[in-house]
Amino acid sequence: MKLRATIGIAATCAASTITPAKSADLTVNIIGINRTQGEVCCALYPQGQEFLASTSAIDASCVKASDRIVQCRFTDIQGGAYAIGAFHDYNGNKTNDTNLLGIPTEPWGVSNNARPMFRAPTFEEAQISVADGAPLEIDVRLELTLP
Repeated sequence: MKLRATIGIAATCAASTITPAKSADLTVNIIGINRTQGEVCCALYPQGQEFLASTSAIDASCVKASDRIVQCRFTDIQGGAYAIGAFHDYNGNKTNDTNLLGIPTEPWGVSNNARPMFRAPTFEEAQISVADGAPLEIDVRLELTLP
């Protein structure tokens, strides 16, 4: 009986000291917008998913383009490694259009402003760290890939 009481008290004390992980908010400032037509779309990718694949994003949003900085906000994110992909959707089809070679014809960017030559950036190149409970603000520059 005494053992059960001790275990119950220990479990109660342990439960009272465990705090759930706090979520964070991420603000992405999209810069380099060269037209006011269309929308700027942003997507949040977690580590372990296929980076820049539309089905791998855990959150995404599009906002009306302006001649200034556009912001995308992601809320209630658990701490961890993520990457951002963004593009300026000139024609409103919610797709980063490409030419016959697969090269984007609309401005695009990723977190860390990674822009490797002749290939898409990897998750590791675009990776950012989000800390539990700590708001984070980053800049992503949109650029058009040269033909």
